Amino acid sequence: MNLDPLFFKVYNKESYRCTHFVGDVWEHLTGDNIFDLLDSDFALRKNFTRLQKPVAPCIALLQQRGNNPHIGVFLGRTIIHLNRTGVENLKPSVVARGFSEKIRYYSCKRV
Repeated sequence: MNLDPLFFKVYNKESYRCTHFVGDVWEHLTGDNIFDLLDSDFALRKNFTRLQKPVAPCIALLQQRGNNPHIGVFLGRTIIHLNRTGVENLKPSVVARGFSEKIRYYSCKRV
């Protein structure tokens, strides 16, 4: 699937953050709207099931102690995510460098 349209998304602290981007990626890949399932950290834990091993596509949760969680979408060999500098599509080992905790992967209970 062509992900090119997603690479033009721009981070905005007030209106378009990583959760919005993940919703767009998920809908682009699966056709399923999960925006309402991503509205808080609690919603993520309630609406998604933790996976022992990632299965594409699934949600990748990254955590830095003392900061809000950051999420992306695991695509098989890479995680696509949005940060302040733009969209990145990198190997999990590269994405994980900026976070203190191990990447956790989740599947959607509703989908």
